[in-house]
Amino acid sequence: MGAIRARIGENHNFFEAARPGSTAAPLSSAGAGINLEEKGGKGMYENGTKYLSTREAAAWLGLSPRTLDRYRVSGAGPAFHRFGSRVRYLAADLEAWASARRRLSTSDDGTAGREERP
Repeated sequence: MGAIRARIGENHNFFEAARPGSTAAPLSSAGAGINLEEKGGKGMYENGTKYLSTREAAAWLGLSPRTLDRYRVSGAGPAFHRFGSRVRYLAADLEAWASARRRLSTSDDGTAGREERP
């Protein structure tokens, strides 16, 4: 995560930006080269919902945008929204997807603690 913080700025708070109702921008404008005010003001943030671009979502998850593209095509990635040709992600969906992949050890296949289904 150190490399990500170096690219987007040491002071960025991922957890604050992902919290529903937060007014924090998903990425610092200086480190990511993204200026939300310059690119149409509030844009996708007007209704209080945080929509992140593929690049922003990938940085938030610590993945490359290309990896997130591949996950989207295969259906293995987080839920996304399509607005015309633009793909956007909700911070809450990214958090849910990442949380579902939490493991306690390298041998943990993710089924421990789940009830078996008939």
